Amino acid sequence: GHYRFVVDTAPRMENYLTQDQMDDWVAQFRRDADKYTSFGLYCQSEFKKAEKLTEEMGKPNHFLTAIACELLDGLVDSLPNHRKILQPLKFELYRVLFCK
Repeated sequence: GHYRFVVDTAPRMENYLTQDQMDDWVAQFRRDADKYTSFGLYCQSEFKKAEKLTEEMGKPNHFLTAIACELLDGLVDSLPNHRKILQPLKFELYRVLFCK
C-alpha cells in the first residue's frame, strides 16, 4: 500500500517532506528491491536511510511513519508462511495510525 493519508495530513512546514518526495521514495524503493538478495537487509538499509533523511524533523514524523508502513507491507508480503499472523497485526497497527 501507499500511505498518502499520513503525508497529506502533515502540516505544510519546512521540516516536512512533500507528497511528491514520498512518491519518489516509494518508486525508488520498489525499483531497487530486486537488486538485493535479502529483502530484510534491504528494508533495514532503507529504513536507516529514511531515518537519516528525516533526522531534522524529529520523531515521530509523518514521512518516517509512512516509510515504516511501506517497509512493513513489503516484509509481510515477503514472508508468506507468517502472513496469517503478520497481516492482522499490521492491520491493527494501521487502524491506530490512520484513524480519524
